[in-house]
This record gives sequence, structure tokens and C-alpha cells, in this order.
Amino acid sequence: QLAIDQAKKEQEKELSEARLIAEAISPLAFRENIEEEEDKTGQAEGENGEDKYKLTRSQKEAFSYLLYVQGLEEQICTTLENIEKARKNISGSISGNLIIQGYPGSGKTKMATGMLKALQAETKMFPGQPGRIYADSLNKKDIDSVYGKIEGGCLIIEKAGDLTSLTAAVMSELMERDEVGTLVILEDTRPGIEAALKLDSEFA
Repeated sequence: QLAIDQAKKEQEKELSEARLIAEAISPLAFRENIEEEEDKTGQAEGENGEDKYKLTRSQKEAFSYLLYVQGLEEQICTTLENIEKARKNISGSISGNLIIQGYPGSGKTKMATGMLKALQAETKMFPGQPGRIYADSLNKKDIDSVYGKIEGGCLIIEKAGDLTSLTAAVMSELMERDEVGTLVILEDTRPGIEAALKLDSEFA
């Protein structure tokens, strides 16, 4: 009985985290807002002719229990489609990046890694080395060197609101010059994300 009770508590905790993410995730690429079209990633037609968003099996594996939250699968599909569209006709990193905003401890990093795995599995994009760093640590490092290590992969910047204007300007320049299409994901609370996007006109 104790084992069953513990399992239930763990499940309730996971679902609670998933609901927080569902309330907070932003589906828009932060470098460029993508206009939605009628076709959807993994879309299937329902019995009543309504469009339903569906993830593939490999994509679902990347998100696990998060998909128990109603409406989150549709939101993830739209986000994945927007990123793929934005990257289709460019070789660099000027658009098709991602913002994930939410409360502290809501599981933003779990969502970020899930998005990356789903994109890698289905599109073969971002095959390079992934990296994760706090914004205040990035401010103190050789940004060119950090970017070079993950180029072609993904850089997740946590607490993005702590970025300085200089770091944002350097990141913007590196993304403009990027020829292999690195994915950049910003994570923070809503106020933190708003602060980060105001740092440099080319970064927003």
C-alpha cells in the first residue's frame, strides 16, 4: 500500500508540473513570429471533419507525462511546425528559435529538452552538441567560445532576464552569422523574458 501511495504522489506531482508548463509555454519563435497555415505537423482529420493535432510516436516519447494535460499536444505541434517552417528556407539562426516561460520549478527545462528531442527525431535538425547555461554565467564567459561549442546544436539559456545588453548584442551577431542553424531557447518567467527581449533590438 505504501508503494502505491508513493506512486500516486509522484504521478500527482508530475501532472501538477505539466499543468504549470501548459499554462506558461509560449509557442512563438522569439526571432520571428510565424503566421500559421492550415497544414499542421502530424495532423489527422477527426470523425466530424475537425482537425486534430497529433504527435508521432517518437515525439510523444520526448514529452512523456506532459501530454496528459489537455490541449498541450496541440500547442506543442504548432510550436514544432513553426520552428520547422522558419528554418526551412534559411541556413542560419535568424528565426525559428523558442521561448519557454513559466513559474520557477514548473519544468521549463524538461519542456525545452523535449522540444529539442522531438525536432531532432523527426526533422534531423540541430544534430550538434546541446548546451545549457544560466544567463548570468554566460555574461561572464567568452560568448564566441560557448557558441562555437554548441554550433549546429542547441543552446538553452536559463533565467534569460539576467542577460546583459552586451551579451544580447553578441548573441544576436553570432546568430546572424550562423551558417549551420543553431537553435536558441530562452527560459524564464514572463517578466524575465520581456526584460531579455528589450536588451537589443536585433535580439527580439
